[in-house]
Amino acid sequence: ASVCDFLSGLFLHEPTPPQLTDLSEGEQGKRLLAMGCDLLADLESLSPEEQAHTLAVEYCQLYVGPGPHLSPHEAVVRGEGRHWGEHTVSVNNAYLQASFEMAAEVREMPDHIGVEFAFLAVLYERQAALNQSDSLDEAGAVRDAREKFIAEHLSQWVEDFAKQTADRSKLPFYRALAELAAEWIAQEVKGTQPQ
Repeated sequence: ASVCDFLSGLFLHEPTPPQLTDLSEGEQGKRLLAMGCDLLADLESLSPEEQAHTLAVEYCQLYVGPGPHLSPHEAVVRGEGRHWGEHTVSVNNAYLQASFEMAAEVREMPDHIGVEFAFLAVLYERQAALNQSDSLDEAGAVRDAREKFIAEHLSQWVEDFAKQTADRSKLPFYRALAELAAEWIAQEVKGTQPQ
């Protein structure tokens, strides 16, 4: 849940100076470095405020615009060529079935990569709580919903999204973040396949 929440937050919003300080000096940054993921490569000489400004510019150029940019939405990356396509509707239906609502301050479409990872974080948390309360059948249903969502949605487009981000990014931050997202989903898919 914490990895999905981390990915969600950084795909939904540009990082803040305190987040960047944590990435350079805190436990989260140490864990990422141990995994071979250096989000702040090429930015070490800048203050957290300067890093935040630099990454805000990169975030806008990559995912917001103006000008040509990469849409971080499933329907677009999967080739529908528009927002609110059939994949968006399918994602939204999965949220409705799971009674998932994105925080009110998030103003993104349901198939934004950050929203999809936020949904996974909630499902992981629900499953853990149900397991702790010995509601194993309900926990299994949540696990099944999560695995289905990954199989039908994120596993179908996050690798392409990571490649497109790598092609367009000027700094390592979003390239490494997108690669981390793709690797996380690949490991989840691998973990659900019969051995």
